[in-house]
Amino acid sequence: EKMTPGALFLKSWTFRNNGETDWPLDSLFIQTNGDNLGSVPASIRDSIRPDPVKPGDEVTIVLSLVAPMLSGKYCAFFRFVYGDNQRFGQKVWCDILVEDRPMSPMRGSYVEATNVSYMKEEND
Repeated sequence: EKMTPGALFLKSWTFRNNGETDWPLDSLFIQTNGDNLGSVPASIRDSIRPDPVKPGDEVTIVLSLVAPMLSGKYCAFFRFVYGDNQRFGQKVWCDILVEDRPMSPMRGSYVEATNVSYMKEEND
C-alpha cells in the first residue's frame, strides 16, 4: 500500500482456528518485529470477542497503524501469543510504501488494507 508520511491507516486480517482446541483466553495479537508502525497489542478477549475462538471459528483483527514520517519501504510482522509469550499460528505482515509526493485523493482519513489468513494452531 502507498501512503503519505504520518498517515493513519487500518490494517485487518481474518484468521480461522484450524486446530482442534480453543485458542487460549489470554491470547494477544502483537507486533513481533520489523519497522515501527505504532501498533498496540490487541487482546482477543478484551477487544475482539469475549468468548473463546473455537475450532472452525474465524476472527478478524483490525489494527490502527501510522506510517513513518520518512519516505521508504516499511514492513512489520505480527503474530498471536499467549501466556509467557508463547507464539502460535502463522506470522503475518504489513508492507507499506511511504511517498513524499502527493497521492490521488482518498475519501476519509484512513486507508484500509485487508488480508485473509487461515491458521492452524502451531507452536514454534
